[in-house]
Amino acid sequence: MKHCLNCGKKVANRSRFCPHCGAKVEDLETVGSTRVQQGVDGKYRWAYEVNLYTNPSVLSEVLWVMGISTGVVFGFIFLLMLFEGDASADAMLGFGKALLITAGVVLVVSLLGYYLWALVNGGRYLALFTMDDAGITHSQHPRHVERAQKMGMLTALVGLLARKPSVMGAGMLSAARTEMSSEFGRVRRVKAVRRRNLIKVNERFGRNRVFVADADFDFVYDFIRRHCPQAKS
Repeated sequence: MKHCLNCGKKVANRSRFCPHCGAKVEDLETVGSTRVQQGVDGKYRWAYEVNLYTNPSVLSEVLWVMGISTGVVFGFIFLLMLFEGDASADAMLGFGKALLITAGVVLVVSLLGYYLWALVNGGRYLALFTMDDAGITHSQHPRHVERAQKMGMLTALVGLLARKPSVMGAGMLSAARTEMSSEFGRVRRVKAVRRRNLIKVNERFGRNRVFVADADFDFVYDFIRRHCPQAKS
């Protein structure tokens, strides 16, 4: 079976066009990265396969999400302590110890979960991208979605059993999130990391990661920059 580059649904091997959406079909199970193609709807689409062992981009995002989750939880606890007037030296010392211990647990769980997920997926992460004048969407390939959801729920279960709400929350977040969209009008920063075939597209409260092959890197990077009037490079 093949997979449609547009909608990700399965298509018969002999089909040249997707019966679900009419887009051109690429065999994404065997192709590591594909050239950027413009569909009849004017949108640009491509796929890129990331090596999870040699390219640290996905791992850095996992650690960022887990770190933000931990920070939000402990920031809320800290504010509660201040409002309740419990800001003694002993209380702050206990808070600091709890923060350090939780940060260590989060780091270990994140690394173990990431490399287990990488192992399950054969060390590869296949991403699909759709881009037009309004924005760009980064989606997980359908074959990865179910596995990612299972790994996210496993992380949430570990956090629940360990009584670590930050770990549980981050796990639930990763289980639910299968795509990321960026509106060019809201993008604040665009940064190219060529050695990783990566373009960072950051909004105020969102971080999109766009992967593209060398042959099309300049085209995609220039296209994004031209359509992001508020973005810094």
